This record gives sequence, C-alpha cells and structure tokens, in this order.
Amino acid sequence: MDDNTNFYYFIAFCLTAFIIWVVYESIRNYGVKKVAEKMNFLHSFQPNKSQIPTPESSLFDKGHTDSFTNLVEGEFKETNFRVFDYNYTIGGGKHSSTYKQTVFVFDGNRKYPFFDLEPTKRKPFYLLKKVPEELDIEIGSEKFDKYYILRGGRIGSIKRVFKCEGIAKSLLNDKLAVTVQSKMVMIYRPNKRVSPKSYIEKLNLYHDHALKIMQANT
Repeated sequence: MDDNTNFYYFIAFCLTAFIIWVVYESIRNYGVKKVAEKMNFLHSFQPNKSQIPTPESSLFDKGHTDSFTNLVEGEFKETNFRVFDYNYTIGGGKHSSTYKQTVFVFDGNRKYPFFDLEPTKRKPFYLLKKVPEELDIEIGSEKFDKYYILRGGRIGSIKRVFKCEGIAKSLLNDKLAVTVQSKMVMIYRPNKRVSPKSYIEKLNLYHDHALKIMQANT
C-alpha cells in the first residue's frame, strides 16, 4: 500500500468521523429543542453567553475556546432555572482535549453564602506550608473530603449546609459539582452531558439537590 493510498484512507476516515459527529450533534440539538417545546420552556441553540446569568464557578476558569449551546430556560416547580451545554478546550493542536457538560442553574429567593465544590482526585498544590481553610474546606467526612475540593468564605455556614439532610452523601453519590453565589445554585456533573431523554429526570433530581441546599441556608 503506497503513501497516496494511506493518505486517502486517512482523509476518508476523518471525513466519516466528521459526518458522524455532525449527525449526532444535530440529533441531540433537535432532541433538546423538542423537550423544551413539550414542557413550554424557551430554547436557544446558540445563546449570547453574556446574557446567561451564572455564578463565578471554577468550571468557567478551565481551558479556553469555551462555548454555550442549547440554552433551555423557564420555571420548574415554582423555581426559575436555565440549563445549557458548556464546552471548553484544554491544550492545542494534536494535544487538545474538549470537555462537555450540561449545566443546571436554579434561582432562589434570597442570597446564599458563596461556595464552589469541585470533584477532583488530586488535591491542589500550594506553595504555602499550611493551606488556608477557605481554599480547601473539610466537612469531616473522609470519602467526601478526599473526593472534593470545597472553597468558600463563610466556613461555618458552608459546613452546616453539607451536614444537613444528607446533602454531602447525595452529591458524592452522583459525583456532582456545585457552585452557589448570590441567589444562584449551579449543579453539573463534570464532563458529562445529559441526553434529551434524561432531561426532565435530571432537571427534577438537580432541582431537589438545589432546593435542599437553599433550605439548608435558611
């Protein structure tokens, strides 16, 4: 097999992969739109990200070339919400990787203490001999503290939240990340998108998580 043949095979492979990706994304976008229409929610395939209220989450500090797509917003169980797909890229060229997740944001009726909860298997490296507690808050659960990085300012209030109603256990079981700021509670599973078939199921589940966090802050 000569070099030209190998080149043509490579081009054919890349073209086939691209077509499959386009078809898959088109089917997904259509599915999300139909779910939104069925539930009387608003849907925008390519929203203006500057018009999407989000908390200051560590998620948005990762990588580059980020994008917001498939914005769904409305009211669910008397709670205003918005859901969107968020993608970001790390690295460049052949060494780049793109990470995709579906993000849920729920609006409460009062301001809550800020915290950012991020699943990670490795603790961050700090040059300080003693890490300030607000950069790595521990709640006293070995499994939870080993799996998560929890950051925030009002340490006592934050610890009380995660000791209420099994919140820490339920978030750990679902491997969820959470950011709370002002009246917003944002929940997502890192690097996982929600399929259109599971949208309402996850909306209901994450709404329950968000409601417990809001109630624990009262």
